[in-house]
Amino acid sequence: MLVLRLFRMVDAQIGEIERRLTAADGTGPDEKDARTLAALARTIELLIDLEAKTRPEAPAAPEEGDEDAFRTELARRIRGLAGEV
Repeated sequence: MLVLRLFRMVDAQIGEIERRLTAADGTGPDEKDARTLAALARTIELLIDLEAKTRPEAPAAPEEGDEDAFRTELARRIRGLAGEV
C-alpha cells in the first residue's frame, strides 16, 4: 500500500529530527526543523485524506488497527516535537 509506505517515510524523517534534537544542546528545533515538521504535519493530513478516499468501504481488517496506531504515534511524536519549539 503506497499510503502506508509514505507514512513510514514521514516516520523516518521525524525520527531523524528527533535524533538531531536529542543530540543537540537542548535549544530545541532550529528554523529548518520547524519548517520540516510543519510540512510533515501537512503531509500527514493529506495522506489521511487520500487514504480515506481510497479505502474500500469493507469492514476494517485486523492489520488496519496497526496503521491507526502508527498514525496516532506519528501525531503524538509531532506534537511532542512541536512542544519543544
